[in-house]
Amino acid sequence: MRRGKAIIVNLLFAATLSATAAPATEALPFLVAERTTQTPGIDGQLTDACWERAEQTNPFVNIGGSKAPVETYGKLCWDDKNLYVGIVCGEPEMEKVKERLRRSLFNTMEESIEIFIDSDHDQFTYLQFRVGIRGERDTHRGNDLDPRLTSQWLGAAGIEDDRWTVEAAIPLRVLRAETRMTQRPSNHTIWGMNLNRQRCLQTAGMWTCWSDTKGGFHSPHRFGKLIFTDYEEWQSAYSRHCVQTCLEKIRQLSTQYQAHRQFADDRVATLKATLRDSQTSLRQEKLDTQEKRDAALARGESVAAVCEEALADLRLHIIANEFR
Repeated sequence: MRRGKAIIVNLLFAATLSATAAPATEALPFLVAERTTQTPGIDGQLTDACWERAEQTNPFVNIGGSKAPVETYGKLCWDDKNLYVGIVCGEPEMEKVKERLRRSLFNTMEESIEIFIDSDHDQFTYLQFRVGIRGERDTHRGNDLDPRLTSQWLGAAGIEDDRWTVEAAIPLRVLRAETRMTQRPSNHTIWGMNLNRQRCLQTAGMWTCWSDTKGGFHSPHRFGKLIFTDYEEWQSAYSRHCVQTCLEKIRQLSTQYQAHRQFADDRVATLKATLRDSQTSLRQEKLDTQEKRDAALARGESVAAVCEEALADLRLHIIANEFR
């Protein structure tokens, strides 16, 4: 896991883990979905830049938790309009699959991916979005088929030599209209989510999932956790927190030692200018590469360093003048 993302997970997820996680022996997986500034084209190919940066799920497992016979994994990201889902379905017997396709031997959705979204995280209500290997789609509200919804989201599939892939864009407005979701995701937002695969070539390992449902796919209490993060928003909030915490300590000292208020005010002006410059840089530069994100993280650390230096200067100034 990359440095910046590791920090985000530690700060955001630790606060919710104790309240939301199942017992240790039944731990549910979680995935961090970053906000993207580069919208993917929904063609089933997963060649867009956003997928290069997206966090990858653990490999899917058989129902019951054992290792699946073939590898399947997913990636997710989001923006102000959509939740984007990409799935890679490894298939060592792709020629057999292609032959079945040529001969039209597949039943509807016999080779398919199912995306389960519990956007209000009540572990009860959810929507299911399904994409087949030929790109066919359907949508369920819980267990009930809802054809009305299928025209409101995009999904596509692509076939390669040793795998097939799925790409989907699910509008946030659809989730908001059809569930109890009240606002778009932001930092600290957690949804219930599961990704599932149906593979037709053999009975063993025919049904696999990211979060082991221990039974049928429609088991929202067994969905994993999708954690949303907006890197720019997080970085901005981190810098503000550093400065505001430091400003409060400076104000306390300047109130206690009023003879040094001007010195304290100078430190305050420096901190406010530092925060303003940092926020301006974040607004002007899209953090769409890892190098830019690392640079933004370094700027955030420099803001924290300026805060520590300003507070130390004031304390030393007070000590030098009050206790000599």
